Amino acid sequence: MTQATPTPLIEYGSTYLPATYVKFIESAGARVVPIFVNKDDDYYEKLFNSINGVMWPGGGLDNLTGSGYGQAGKIFYDLAIKSNKAGDYFPIWGTCQGFELIVSLIAGKNVLAPLESIDKNLNVNLSPGNLNIAVVCKYSGLCSSIGLSKRKTLGDLFRTFCNSDFSLSE
Repeated sequence: MTQATPTPLIEYGSTYLPATYVKFIESAGARVVPIFVNKDDDYYEKLFNSINGVMWPGGGLDNLTGSGYGQAGKIFYDLAIKSNKAGDYFPIWGTCQGFELIVSLIAGKNVLAPLESIDKNLNVNLSPGNLNIAVVCKYSGLCSSIGLSKRKTLGDLFRTFCNSDFSLSE
């Protein structure tokens, strides 16, 4: 999925797709088909029926769900849900900003909360209610082997937004 080019770089084109994501997908043996933003629904439906999965890359959009990236993402998300319910598997993957988009689409609203944590080392706090982490820690020994039980600082964050438990439950 492409996204709008930041203003200082607009002379190089109105949209871009980071080459690192293209190379990542190609390294797995897949072919990359760019999905352009700000197109009509027919464009996205035709493209959806011509591919077998979608990856939403990271980035730094200020208005994620209101952007062309977010609007195109919603169309693909809705089509993927419909396809999956009909028994036709269509995977979606979101990295960083793409994952934030998936969470917001599932919640039905923008659930991003400000998090000023540029280059900060913070503790990883395991929530007691997080069953998946509890199971991984209990049965794999992973948490003790990487020091989570000792509350070591493990997260080097470069984030300005996060998906918070609070914003998901409102």
